[in-house]
Amino acid sequence: MAIYNNDAEQVAAIRQWWQKNAKSVIIGVTVGVGLLVGWQAWQTHQLQQGMAASDRFAVLQKEVAAGQVPAITAGADQILQDYPGTVYAVLAARQAARAIYQQGDKAGAQSWLERALATADEPVLQQAIRVQLVELLIELQAWQTAEQVLQAADGGSFAAQLAELRGDLAYHQGDLTAARVAYQQAVSHSREQNPLLTLKIGELGPEPRQE
Repeated sequence: MAIYNNDAEQVAAIRQWWQKNAKSVIIGVTVGVGLLVGWQAWQTHQLQQGMAASDRFAVLQKEVAAGQVPAITAGADQILQDYPGTVYAVLAARQAARAIYQQGDKAGAQSWLERALATADEPVLQQAIRVQLVELLIELQAWQTAEQVLQAADGGSFAAQLAELRGDLAYHQGDLTAARVAYQQAVSHSREQNPLLTLKIGELGPEPRQE
């Protein structure tokens, strides 16, 4: 930092600096104000989008309660198109998946869950959708696709469920050893007892003896 002998030198130095930097300072302030205004406008837009999406999702919930499947899928598709960056788009896709699954269209439900997964940006929500999707893929006997979805999953709070699904996938493909290992991993990750998981392990029969 420069040291000046008297006030006059300091004033002269400030004037000189201002002459050299005035333009950049003004531009910087202008840009800063512009960014602030832009940020506030973006926040307002996001709030408005969220409120509109919430209103549309409330309508969708009424259609779900009424069991109007064509209206549910059409409404969910519209929410995905109009409000793709909101959590309501993800929830709408899951609602559509559930509605058409209950009608027996498992392939259609898979498509909707895949759309939900592609739309979701929250890790916890992504994991929840992956769990649903793998369960459905096992029903469809789409072993390879189920394995791919599991490989993309990060355990976290869903570690027990994902391990159990790996066990289910191995079991249905006839690999009882891999199924046992996965189920035991699920037990170790579980925070509470899972009677169904205990039953699955029992169905594998006695553990092979080590020779």
